[in-house]
Amino acid sequence: MACLPKRRHGITLAIAAAMLLLGAASGFRYTVGDSIWSIPPTSDFYSHWSSAHAFYVGDSLAFQFATELFNVVQVLRHDFEGCIANAPLQVFTIGPAVVELSHTGVFYYICNVSNYCDLGLRVAVVVHQRPPAAPPLIIPSSPAPLPPATTAPHPPASPLPLTPASPSPPRFSPPPSPVPHHAPISQPSPYPGLAPEPAGDVENNSSLSPAPGKEITSNYSNGADRMGDRHVIGLLLVGILIKSMFVGELLRRSDF
Repeated sequence: MACLPKRRHGITLAIAAAMLLLGAASGFRYTVGDSIWSIPPTSDFYSHWSSAHAFYVGDSLAFQFATELFNVVQVLRHDFEGCIANAPLQVFTIGPAVVELSHTGVFYYICNVSNYCDLGLRVAVVVHQRPPAAPPLIIPSSPAPLPPATTAPHPPASPLPLTPASPSPPRFSPPPSPVPHHAPISQPSPYPGLAPEPAGDVENNSSLSPAPGKEITSNYSNGADRMGDRHVIGLLLVGILIKSMFVGELLRRSDF
């Protein structure tokens, strides 16, 4: 049973080849003018039709005309050019007429009814040797399907080594900046003529000397000493308060 498709395929190829050979042997039949054999619209109508086709040995010409109204006469070249039929080679009076092209050469045909030939009812065809027929196309049978290709299994991918994450270095807070030591600020003397006394030096307040060129009485000097002492003490208290506030601000910032 498996051989039946191959036999049918071979029979089909043989039939196709026989048809090609039969077509090549019988040739093709052309209807002259692709219409009826009659007076053309122009005198060169049939010459243009002939030059547009290639005729080979084995082809045939079909002249379609009404009997007793037209005819077909095969003549030589001289009679063809003069539209006369003094020595006709073949005469066809019954339509339609079929003329076999059995050998190569140039063949001339006219209609000698009335003056139809002078009006353009004539045709010349050139017959060529038919080229050898091409060998029949043989379609090879489909090959057996190939087995599926086997692929070697891929080895499992080795796991990537895990690198322990390096610990981040500890973050240290910078030590608090030391409280800068401020030198005692000299305050100007509230009394003109007296040199400014250094801040924080309470004990030396009694040794203030008057400015050069001025004299101060002892009573006035004693009163000024007392007032200077109060002023110095007040300045010292203000300085201590400011210093404590500064230290407290530094300590608060260091906590953050």
